[in-house]
Amino acid sequence: MYQQLFELFAGNDTSYIQVTLNGDKDERGKRKANYLTIHKSLTPELCKEHIEGKRIIGLKPEKEDICKWACIDIDPTNYENYSSKKYIDNIVKAKLPLVPVVSKSGGLHLFLFLKEWTNVKDVLKILHEWNDLYFLSKEVFPCNKAVGFPYFNAEQTTEYAIGNTGVGLTLKGFLDLAEQRKISLTDYKTSKIAYEPEDQWSQYPPCVQKLIQERWAGDFRNNYLFNVLVLETKKMKT
Repeated sequence: MYQQLFELFAGNDTSYIQVTLNGDKDERGKRKANYLTIHKSLTPELCKEHIEGKRIIGLKPEKEDICKWACIDIDPTNYENYSSKKYIDNIVKAKLPLVPVVSKSGGLHLFLFLKEWTNVKDVLKILHEWNDLYFLSKEVFPCNKAVGFPYFNAEQTTEYAIGNTGVGLTLKGFLDLAEQRKISLTDYKTSKIAYEPEDQWSQYPPCVQKLIQERWAGDFRNNYLFNVLVLETKKMKT
C-alpha cells in the first residue's frame, strides 16, 4: 500500500517535509507542529515509514508548473465547535470528485487526484471555482506549501478519509476511493456540476446560502451581507 500512496501523491521531486507534533494547540484548537524540509526525493520506503507511524511526511503537489493532485484545506476558526458534515454533504450533492480526509488537527483536506500531470494554473482555476461555491476555504493547494499525507500510523490513525455516508475509511478504502474519483481535467471540463440548493434559500447562490445558514467567523462577511441585501432589494422591486 505504501507504493500506492507514493504513486498517488506524486509531486515535488526535490524535497519533502518531516513533521513533528509538539503536543500543543493554538487558540483555535489546532495542533501545533514543527516542520523540517528534507532536500531529498520522496521514496516508497519513506511512505512505508509514514504508514507504520515512524515518520510524518508531507509534500508539495506541484512539480514545477504541473501536478497530479491538489487540495482544498478546510481550516476552521474553532476546531471544538466544528463539524465536517456540511462539507461532505456539499461534495455529495454537487458530485464533486473530491476525497475528504480528516487532517491532523481535525479539519478537512479535500483532495483532488488526477489521471495525468496537469498544468497547475488549470487545476487551481477549477478548485477555486469549487471553493468559492461550496467551501470558502482560505487555502487551496498547490500554493508552494506542503500538505501532510493521511494515514500516519495507519492502524490507529486519526487522519482518515470519509465516505459519502460519513463513515471513516481504512487505508485500503481511501486508496480505492481515490482511484475511483481520479479525473482527467480535460474531460471533466465538458461536464456540468449540478447543485441542488436548499429550498428555503433557493434564490441565493451557494456561498450566500452558507453565510445565511451557518455562523460566519471568516473574512469578507460584509461583502456577502451586501450581496444578500442586493438580492433582497431586487426581489422587492419585482
